[in-house]
Amino acid sequence: PTLDRDQRALALLELGQDYMSAGLFDRAESLFKELTEMRLHESQAYANLRTIYQQEKDWDACLSVAKKLERITGEPLRMERAHYYCELAQEACDRKDLDEAKDLLRKAHSIDKRCVRATILMGRLAERSGDFASAIRTYRQVEEQDADYLAEILPSLVECYRREGNRDELTSYLKRLSEKR
Repeated sequence: PTLDRDQRALALLELGQDYMSAGLFDRAESLFKELTEMRLHESQAYANLRTIYQQEKDWDACLSVAKKLERITGEPLRMERAHYYCELAQEACDRKDLDEAKDLLRKAHSIDKRCVRATILMGRLAERSGDFASAIRTYRQVEEQDADYLAEILPSLVECYRREGNRDELTSYLKRLSEKR
C-alpha cells in the first residue's frame, strides 16, 4: 500500500516474471493483465502474456495479444501471427474441419504471403481431398517462398504428380530445379 503507482507496477512486472519462470502461468497471467489495465509496462506485459499463451497453446489469445503488441510497439509480428493461424488450422484439420482449416490458412497468407508453413498445409489439404492438380500448384509455390523447404514437400509433390499420371511434367520440373538449385 505504501508504493506509488510506478513502483507497484514494477513490482507486479517482476513478480509476474518470477511466477512465469516458476511455471505458475495463471498467477503470472493475472499480474500481466493487471499491468495492461494500468497501462504501465504494457509492451513487456503483452510480450510475457504472448509467451504464456504460446506455452499453453492458446493460439486465439496469442493472436489477440500479438495485435495489441504490434499496436503498442509498432513492430510487425506478421510471421508470428501467420504461425498462430497455422496452428489453429492444424487443430481444425485434426477435428476434420477442412473448410475452417482452409479459411485459417487463407488468413495466414493474407498476413504473411511468404508463410511456407501455410502453403505446405494448403497443399496437404488439397492432396488429402484428392485435388492433386491444386496440390501440385500449391506445393510449387514453396520454391518462390523459400527454396530451403523444397525437401519438405518433394515427396508429396512427386506423389501428386504420380497420382495425376504426369511423369513427364514432373521430370521436367525436377530437371529445372536441379539446374536452378
